Amino acid sequence: MFTLNAFVRLTGLTRASARVTLSRWNARGLVACAGQRSAVYFNRVRDQHGQQATIVNALMLKYPSATLCGASVLHAHGWTTQIPSALHVAVEKRRTYAQLNGVVLHPRPVQWFREMNKVQALYEEPSDHGAHDPGTSTTDQSREFTAPTYGLRSLKPAWALADAFADTSGLSWQPDEDDLDLLEQDESEVVAACQAMEVDMQEFLPGLHQAAARPRERLGR
Repeated sequence: MFTLNAFVRLTGLTRASARVTLSRWNARGLVACAGQRSAVYFNRVRDQHGQQATIVNALMLKYPSATLCGASVLHAHGWTTQIPSALHVAVEKRRTYAQLNGVVLHPRPVQWFREMNKVQALYEEPSDHGAHDPGTSTTDQSREFTAPTYGLRSLKPAWALADAFADTSGLSWQPDEDDLDLLEQDESEVVAACQAMEVDMQEFLPGLHQAAARPRERLGR
């Protein structure tokens, strides 16, 4: 993987000439661009699967704040069988964004990251929740799941769900209750996260909303 700036420094070409050269190489299948306006490229001669295998490296290069969120977290933890077609990642809000192939960016203000850290809604390292290599299986609270976090920070599933419901941008997948597979111990975490993010549970999770109104023992508290 390399950037346009690194290519310019290495070759001594102007940026305009470097772009033309890389465009021609891309057409010949020698390199692949990570995404529109990303200025990040993969060497397809050295690694035929470079784009798929190192997309997260490009993501971290462009967005150091990248945090796995939404549908990607819910599927990884077995809370839904719906398979997202792209990686869903929260990034710090900015004016413009370099789009990366196979990645959906969810802009969040800096304060959002501070709050998520404050309420301990994040898995800071893959080892925090049993993730190792992409697709490896682990067990959490008697539930087997695959956790393809690729070394990214990740929201905990209850917070990923609450955050998706709180998102009004239209970018987040907001599942129906029928789309979710929650264990009893998951429910109390979802209720707490939704309440903290002021999510209207009666609108999004009416069944769980009714359960939350019952005695606390029902939710295992």
